[in-house]
Amino acid sequence: MTSHALTIRAAAPIRVMSKAVQAGFDQKLLLSRSNLTAAELSNPDTRIPREKLSRLWIAIDEEYHQPYFGLEVGKSVLLQDLGIVGYTMSHSETLGHAMSKLERFGKLLSDDVAISIDLESGAPQVRLEASIKLIAIRHPIHCRIAIIVAIARQLTTPDLTPRRIQVPELLTKDADALSDFFQCNVTLGDHLAIVVFEEADWNRPIERRDPKLETYLDAYAEHLLNKRPSSDNLVEQIEFALSSNLAAGEPGLSAIASYLGISVRSLQRRLTAAQTSYKQVLDDFRRTQALDFLSDRRHTIQEVASMLGYHEPSGFYRAFHRWMGCPPNQYRDQKAKERR
Repeated sequence: MTSHALTIRAAAPIRVMSKAVQAGFDQKLLLSRSNLTAAELSNPDTRIPREKLSRLWIAIDEEYHQPYFGLEVGKSVLLQDLGIVGYTMSHSETLGHAMSKLERFGKLLSDDVAISIDLESGAPQVRLEASIKLIAIRHPIHCRIAIIVAIARQLTTPDLTPRRIQVPELLTKDADALSDFFQCNVTLGDHLAIVVFEEADWNRPIERRDPKLETYLDAYAEHLLNKRPSSDNLVEQIEFALSSNLAAGEPGLSAIASYLGISVRSLQRRLTAAQTSYKQVLDDFRRTQALDFLSDRRHTIQEVASMLGYHEPSGFYRAFHRWMGCPPNQYRDQKAKERR
């Protein structure tokens, strides 16, 4: 079985396209060259194939020849654009703690994110591994470095200045524009992109910190991270897609295929090879999640039904009776008696 395509949150290409349109670029041209669709850019929390964002960056680079466009995109990114990762960062104790969340949960933003923190090199550093392809395109790696600095400033103070930045660069040896942008010394290096912070800034407290909310958000982010699919287990891939999208309503087969970055026909073929169907995977997933949710009495039956994508509780009641031979409230009461 082939592995699934690397994916990213749609928030990233949405932000890139928005800045491109503001700069006067031709949106139809960029959509065509990247194979992106308006539907894929309609919801920041859905996931799309990582390759489509790469194609978008390439199209911008080849059509418009603006060497530092990626910096402008990264500068504009807001904490809320990072979804659950941004929210848990914003309620962390210090900037350093917030950056550790980016290191821990970065895979929720993009399958190819490789962020590490180095506290042993004289000053705190956030390191981003960069593939040759990202370096060659230039814009995405510039964007990612700018995002690190932008969100650090949003978490602490707008005038925060890194101690030093290293940029992996193949296409130019001129770091002056980068130095002007980041307001610090910028060096050109190898495959690593590095943002070095002052110790005082790293330990700077975050004013919006909320320990209780942080604990809840961390737990939810950990839950999503643990549900990320293995590289070749199709059922796990579909279950991960469902865990991210089911609360908005039951996604169709085409929506799941788009989320996984494959065609509907390919998804159907792989499901057949796995001797299952999308309907069966969806039904099994709902059943497992229902039993889990019902064990927590803080959730009402209606809330459980909504989380499982049922527009009306009656649909959930019918499904649950088919699964367990009784209504969900009776099942919950029986399990509570057994625990006494």
